[in-house]
Amino acid sequence: GYSGSTATTNMISEICYWKKIRQDVKTFVALCAVCQISKPNLVAYPGLLHPLPVPDLIWTEISMDFIEGLPLSNGKSVNLVVVDRLREKPKEWSKWLSLPEYWYNTNFHTFIQTTLYGAVHGQPPPSPIAYIEGQSLVDKVARSLNAREAMVQLLKFHLQRAQQKMKVHADKSRTDRIFKVGQYVYLKLQPHRQVTMRQGKYNKLTPKYYGPFQILDKAGHVAYKLLLPSTSQIHLVFHVSRLKLYKGPLPNAAATLPVCDAQGELLQLPMNVLDRLLGKVGNSAAVYVLIQWSNGSEADAT
Repeated sequence: GYSGSTATTNMISEICYWKKIRQDVKTFVALCAVCQISKPNLVAYPGLLHPLPVPDLIWTEISMDFIEGLPLSNGKSVNLVVVDRLREKPKEWSKWLSLPEYWYNTNFHTFIQTTLYGAVHGQPPPSPIAYIEGQSLVDKVARSLNAREAMVQLLKFHLQRAQQKMKVHADKSRTDRIFKVGQYVYLKLQPHRQVTMRQGKYNKLTPKYYGPFQILDKAGHVAYKLLLPSTSQIHLVFHVSRLKLYKGPLPNAAATLPVCDAQGELLQLPMNVLDRLLGKVGNSAAVYVLIQWSNGSEADAT
């Protein structure tokens, strides 16, 4: 059945036949443990795009990034950039300086253990809650707050529209994949060549998946927490694109992962000397030994 259901059905049909032969062979091949860990998962990229929710208020969700490689200035070459998700009007930034100034003065500062507003006025700063018409008796303040609320609503509209466009475009080449807590899945540790987890010297013949492992919990929309061995040194939460449903009876023993060192390289220990050969290194005699390693069979000995 390693050749697939179609080839296996054709070979069996040459010598015998029974009702629903194609369905039976297809089920048999799907339950093959060797095929499940060795064959690639030929489906569109699993996991639909789930954009982050758009914030309701300004300066409630910010991103921080370091810009490196700048010319040295006063002994410094790195700049910290703080960006609010609800940002707009780059050409009219001078009109909106009051908002970042308000955020800076009402933000908690670790070096004084309070806000700048609290240090000056001796009381907590007012919260930037949504403005309701008629709350302010000062006409200029009311116009400013109304303009701010109108801008926030406009920014939310544009962000939601952009997110929807990105989701529609991304989901064209993706498939939805949902698992249930308690199910068993195979795990693909790396998205490309799993060189660090290679158990033999023939990389193309090594398994593409490990497991099966049981699902403990769902994290967000497209990630799951797995029950990995206690010796594993990797995070327990994986994206659905790294998982493939296990088919077959429930495993009797817990699956294991290859043992790796602190650098993530496969840890191989000598287990047995299979053969010895007398050779020569320069002008001196030497003995070469054929070693079977802990993570390989005799065929992988070196």
